[in-house]
Amino acid sequence: MENPGQRGKRPSKGLLWTARIWGTWVLIVALFIFIGFLSEFFGAGTTDPYAEEEYPFIENIPPLLMFISALGLGLAWRWESWGGAVAVLFQLVNLPILLIHWPLAGNIPRYLIAPYGLAVVVAVPGILFLIYARQARIRTDAGVGD
Repeated sequence: MENPGQRGKRPSKGLLWTARIWGTWVLIVALFIFIGFLSEFFGAGTTDPYAEEEYPFIENIPPLLMFISALGLGLAWRWESWGGAVAVLFQLVNLPILLIHWPLAGNIPRYLIAPYGLAVVVAVPGILFLIYARQARIRTDAGVGD
């Protein structure tokens, strides 16, 4: 029987599965976007004839960082702390790029909701994985068994 004093030290499986399901959806969407990006890159612009030909290279960096964060969410299925750290770290690197290239000032235009909103959507499961890993480490350090 479980010791009632140790009940609060168990990591939440609900938290873990919320992070896993959310992270899986982020990873699936990121893979579709990355496949589309690669088809555009290797198709030399033939997949979207209306695509802008000349645009700054910095506009490629946030999607790349979001894809790496999504890969971190996939890594978090096995190693919660490492995968969550990769996801959160790359979104923290992404934030200054977004703020420099698309600054938030006054009334926020609608087109800025997507990059900043996606950064939050990708970072939240990473944060949940880190919280779960911290709870599991506290439980292990306290010597609480299954």
